[in-house]
Amino acid sequence: MQPNFSVSHYSVHAYCDADWASDLDDRRSTLGAAIFLGPNLVYWWSKKQSVVARSSTEAEYQSLALTTAEVTWIQSLLAELKVPHAPPVIFCDNLSTVVLVHNPVPEPYT
Repeated sequence: MQPNFSVSHYSVHAYCDADWASDLDDRRSTLGAAIFLGPNLVYWWSKKQSVVARSSTEAEYQSLALTTAEVTWIQSLLAELKVPHAPPVIFCDNLSTVVLVHNPVPEPYT
């Protein structure tokens, strides 16, 4: 008999953030993320950037890109294990980064 798993218990959601140029010595940003499977934290990371970001949008975008890669890996693992899950949701608190993600092609200058 198969257990009755609800898809809502297996929702993947992640939170990512960046602290732009907070280190006064080298002005490099700290990136971080937390990834949840349902209510459970399954993966988290924190990393100092190897280069200086020119803006908070760039720092947040790098954090979002790394988080997306990890969420994609977790999603493929769940699919391989045949675990039913809802589409992932990634939360980012920088509006400029969200707009950039939705339209990565800049408009031409006129």
